[in-house]
Amino acid sequence: MASGEWRVVKDHSLATRHPPLVTTMAMTSRTRNWILLVGDAAMLYAALILMLITRVGGLDEHTGFWVYYFRPFTALNLIWLAVFFINDLYSIRAWRVSWKFFQSLLTATVINGAIGAIFFYFNTATGISPKASLFALLGLFTVLIIAWRYAASRAFSAVALTEPVVFLEPGRVSLKFAAELAAEASSPWRVEAIVTRDCGPSDELGNLKCHHDVSVLPTLVNEIGVRTIVVDDLAHQEVQPILYDLMLSGVAVRDAASFWEEVHGVVPLEAANADWFMNSFADVRGGYYYVFKRSVDAAAAAALMLLFSWLILIVAVSVKLFGGPGPILFSQRRVGRFGKIFTLYKFRTMRLDAEKDGAQWSVKDDPRVTNLGRFLRHTHLDEFPQLWNILRGEMSFIGPRPERPEFVEKLRQEIPFYSLRHLVKPGITGWAQINYRYGASVEDARRKLSYDLFYVKHRSLFLDVQIALKTGTMVFRGEGR
Repeated sequence: MASGEWRVVKDHSLATRHPPLVTTMAMTSRTRNWILLVGDAAMLYAALILMLITRVGGLDEHTGFWVYYFRPFTALNLIWLAVFFINDLYSIRAWRVSWKFFQSLLTATVINGAIGAIFFYFNTATGISPKASLFALLGLFTVLIIAWRYAASRAFSAVALTEPVVFLEPGRVSLKFAAELAAEASSPWRVEAIVTRDCGPSDELGNLKCHHDVSVLPTLVNEIGVRTIVVDDLAHQEVQPILYDLMLSGVAVRDAASFWEEVHGVVPLEAANADWFMNSFADVRGGYYYVFKRSVDAAAAAALMLLFSWLILIVAVSVKLFGGPGPILFSQRRVGRFGKIFTLYKFRTMRLDAEKDGAQWSVKDDPRVTNLGRFLRHTHLDEFPQLWNILRGEMSFIGPRPERPEFVEKLRQEIPFYSLRHLVKPGITGWAQINYRYGASVEDARRKLSYDLFYVKHRSLFLDVQIALKTGTMVFRGEGR
């Protein structure tokens, strides 16, 4: 066989390597999430019933369970489940009862307790004043959900937790992706094999099974249950008839960039070419979503400025008295949508001579920040003046953080497709901010751009709400800058 040619022979040696049970028992990540969600909802109602039995004495007509308790607690349960989602209680790492699970559960429980108290305080029409009952309910639910999640974790371990995937003729970058995916213990995907014409020694290949016989694909699909084939741009035309036949049997054929984007919630800059970016980001129109988002931004910014005018005044006076010499407001040129320059406003948090040596990236625990400024940054109170930028239409609440023109010019030269982040308005918080904390280098900017472009490509009302709620949770936890 000449080098670089596909070897096509009949080979069913893999058929006995995995029993057909794997195909029927494999459980998708979406299925696991639905099971956990339904179970969590059941535990909420079970805790409510137990609370009424122990504190009220039962569920007879005097309790008025269906009239007085079921309806309001159903509304509250939906909110509580949303808080669980925001706190990653349905993420891969939370499928098992671990320290990550307990940390997320504690945060969600504290938030839900506060939400419950506020809910019944303002919703007096229910006639319920739970007080101690609310905290008894949360306590019972905590015990029940830990027991339920432990049982679910054991049950999940009894079935195939991962979905097999095959990489077909991967290039250098997608081969690296495959190796990283295979090494990720908590991934819902299992790299079943690499199918490539060159199965020679490779640092990236590692212990991955490699086949240079393309005819093995139907075997992997029919006997092992592979339902996803990731195809690199280097895949050759001679395998296309086989891929078409497999697609007719329900197999998803994905390009490497889109697959990695789905797995990790980022746009993989290394794996995507210019054609992929052109197809993915060609539509820059906002449509009804853009009009709706602009209306919400303007209304919310005006409402927050009025509602927190007293706090804004206190912060302004504090900066004047305790922030050292300098103006109260800090203004700086930033790059907005379509590359338009605007002036961003914040409460000053740095010393007056912070950039005596020229423009610098902010870093974690920046020594140029004043003592008061450190508190303002940690609590995000320094962001209040940006409400004016939102009101003027220069920014949005959700979007990529606006960067300085001096840095943008450098980053455009060093990072491909960097300017695509300017297809949307910059925001106070964004997908990159909740997934990748501080950035103080070109490499950090490259990593954050992967998240920013994911937001630009998938921007929607649902994603905006998810980012806003996640940001609120991070502020509640004190995860400042």
